[in-house]
Amino acid sequence: MDDQAQILKSDEAIAGENRQRLRGANVFTVNIIGGPGCGKTELISATVGRLMLKRRIGIITADPFTQFDSDRLSRLGDQVIHIDPGHNRMLSGGTLQTALSRLVLPVLDILLIENISSLIGPAEIDLGQDAKVCIFSVAAGEDKVAKFPDVVRSAKLVILNKMDLLSLMPFNTEAFEGDVRRINPSAEIIKISTRTGEGLDSWLDWLLRQAPISEEASR
Repeated sequence: MDDQAQILKSDEAIAGENRQRLRGANVFTVNIIGGPGCGKTELISATVGRLMLKRRIGIITADPFTQFDSDRLSRLGDQVIHIDPGHNRMLSGGTLQTALSRLVLPVLDILLIENISSLIGPAEIDLGQDAKVCIFSVAAGEDKVAKFPDVVRSAKLVILNKMDLLSLMPFNTEAFEGDVRRINPSAEIIKISTRTGEGLDSWLDWLLRQAPISEEASR
């Protein structure tokens, strides 16, 4: 086995360990992927603010250069940590494994991972999450789905954010949705605006369906 194959095998094993650990703690884990400015941080902030009385949520932010996002989100709870994805600027299963040791998993129901701000790379890496969610924005243009098919192909849910800008710039939502359906027919599509709150209930309903609380945990 060559070195690259050995690395891939090791990464798969670590992702499997992460998945087993998270599921053993009954933590539903979402890997949120999106380019710069798509609204990942705003979505996470809105999610925690609306669900804090229904689910206990932990947050991991991955940024090789700053801690701005984690600083903004840290006010939402004590289970918020920032990690540097390392020299290759990609969040890996090994990096996540280290991060998980800094969280108190038994007190969580949901873990939201704000991946690095890129549409190239993160989609191909299995961290051990339960679902990948990719975010696009109206401001970035309708062609991004076709330009970055890998991130759509790996996603369980595709979010189109900044719908409040739809009247201000040309954006063909039918073309956007058509590209998603062509690349990943099974992916759900939710259109939102984190600024106005449009569509957020649909996103929260989706998340709650994925992470139901057991009768034992609710007692």
